[in-house]
Amino acid sequence: MGGIIIIFQILGSICFFMYGMKIMSDGIQKVAGPTLRGTLRSVTKNRVFGFLTGLITTGVVQSSSATTVLTVSFVNAGLITTIESVGIIMGANVGTTITAWIVSILGFKIKLHWLSIPLFVLGLPLFLNKSAKYKYLGEFIIGFALIFLGLNFLQESFPVSAQDNGIIQWIKEIYKGNVFSYFVMFLAGLALTIVLQSSSAAIILTMTLVLKGWIPIEMGAAMILGENIGTTITAEISAIVANYKAKISARIHTIFNVLGVIIFGISLPIMIKITAWITSLIFGIENPLNDIDSAPFLLATFHTFFNVVTTLILIGFPHFLKKLASLTLRSNEEKLIKNDISSLSVLGNSPELITEELKKESLKFGLLARKMNTKFKELINSFAEEEQYALIKRIKDLEDETDEKEVEIVSYITKLTMSENTPRTSIRLRSIIGICQKLEEIGDLYQLNANEVKRKVKKKIWFSPDQRGNLNYVIDQTESAFELMLKNLANPHYSKVDKSESKETRNQIMKKISKLRKNVLENVDEKEENVQSMIIYNAMLASMDKINSYIYDISKNITGEI
Repeated sequence: MGGIIIIFQILGSICFFMYGMKIMSDGIQKVAGPTLRGTLRSVTKNRVFGFLTGLITTGVVQSSSATTVLTVSFVNAGLITTIESVGIIMGANVGTTITAWIVSILGFKIKLHWLSIPLFVLGLPLFLNKSAKYKYLGEFIIGFALIFLGLNFLQESFPVSAQDNGIIQWIKEIYKGNVFSYFVMFLAGLALTIVLQSSSAAIILTMTLVLKGWIPIEMGAAMILGENIGTTITAEISAIVANYKAKISARIHTIFNVLGVIIFGISLPIMIKITAWITSLIFGIENPLNDIDSAPFLLATFHTFFNVVTTLILIGFPHFLKKLASLTLRSNEEKLIKNDISSLSVLGNSPELITEELKKESLKFGLLARKMNTKFKELINSFAEEEQYALIKRIKDLEDETDEKEVEIVSYITKLTMSENTPRTSIRLRSIIGICQKLEEIGDLYQLNANEVKRKVKKKIWFSPDQRGNLNYVIDQTESAFELMLKNLANPHYSKVDKSESKETRNQIMKKISKLRKNVLENVDEKEENVQSMIIYNAMLASMDKINSYIYDISKNITGEI
C-alpha cells in the first residue's frame, strides 16, 4: 500500500505542476496572444530570424507544442512555406529548454515554493479585476505559484531513503552502463512524454528522479533523449488531418529530434562528459557528475546542449530535411495531395493564437461561395441539356461543401468558446460565426436557383433574351459585391474595414432588382410558358436579392456588427 500511495502522490504532484503550466501559459497567451501571433507570422526566408521567432514565442508561452502546432497550422493555411517553418521549429526546440532552467534554478536550488502563497495573494486580486489585462496577468501569476507548489509536492512525494525502495533496487539491477540500459531509459522517457503530453513535465520528473537518487545522471540523460522524441507526437497528431505540406512540416520536427537523438545516442557518455564540463564552467562546480545537488543543472544543460547542437548541425540543411520528410510520406503522397483539404483540427485549442487562421478559413469559405456565382452564370448561359445537368450537380456539390464548411468552423469555434476568452477574441469569434452562417445561406440560395433551372429544363421553358441579359447583369454585379466582400475578409485588421463601398454596391443592386421585378407583371402575356418563365425568373431575382443582402451583412459582421 505504501508504494501505491507514493505513486499516487507523485502522479498528483505532476498533475498539479502541469495544471500550473497550463494556467500560466493560458494567461500569457491571453495577454500577449495577438502580438505573439503577429511575431510568429512575420517570419521570413531568413532561417536565423525564424529560429529566433520560434525561440521567443516558445519561451513566452512556455510550450513548444503550442508553437509547433501553430506553425504546422500556418503551413496548412499557406501562410508560411515548409522551408520557412524549419527555423521556427528549431527555435521552438531550444525555447522549450527555458522551462527546465527556470525550474532547476528557482525550484530545485533556491526553493521558491515558500513564495507560492504570497504569489496567490498578489495574483488573486488581479484575477478578480474587471480589467481583462489585469485578470489574465493574475492568471499567469497564479499559474506560476501552482508550478512551484506542484514541484514542492513532487519532491516531497519521494521516499527519504531511496536505498530501501524496491523500485530503486530494480533500477540498479537494470543499469549496467551499457547500450541496453540506456535504451530502456530512452523508451521510458519516450513513453512518459507521450502519456503526459508535456515534455516539460517529463523532464522535471526526470530531474527529480535523479536528484532523489532513484536513477543515475546517465540514465536521466537517456530519458531526456526519449522525451525529445515524445514531444513530437503532439505536432504529428495535429497534422493527421492537415494537408500534405503541413504533414511535411510536422515530420521535419520529428526528424530533427530523431537525428539529434542518433547523434547524441551513439556518443552519450562523451556528450554527458562535455555537458558536465560546460555545467562546471557556468556554475563553478568542480565535478557535477559527483555532486547530486547539481543534477538539475547538468540535465538542464544537457537538454539545451542537445537542441543547440542539433540546430547548429541541421539549420543549414532545410531542403535536406524536407526531402527526408517527403520520403517518409512518399508511399501515400499522391493520396495526401489529392485529399489536401483544410481542416481546423490542426489548429489546436488556443483562441488567442488562432483567430487569424479562423479568418483565413472564412476567406476560403467566401471563395467557395463566389465559385457558386460563377457556376450559376455558366448554367444560365448553357443551352446543352447534358451540360446543364452537369452544372446543376456541380452547384449541388458546392452547396454540400458550404454546409460542411459551416459545420466545421462553427463547431470548432463553439468548442473554443467553452473556455474563457478575452472580450476582443470573443467578439471576433462571434463575428466569424455570423460570417459562416451567411455564407452557408448564400450556398442554399444558389442551390435553390439551380433547382429552378432544373425545373425549367424539365418543362422545356425558355428565358427571353431580355430575361437572360438581366440575370447576367445581376450576376455580374453580384460578382463585384463578392470581390468587395473577399477584399474585406482578406483584410488582416477586421476593425479597420470600411463597409461603405459594400453598402453602396448593395443599394445599387437592390434598386436594379426591384425595378426588374416590378417589370415582370408588365411584360407577361397570356401564354402559359411565358407565365412559368416569369415565375422562375422572378424567383431567381428574389434569390439574388437575398444573396446580395447576405454579402453586405458579411461585411457588417467583419466590422463587428453582430
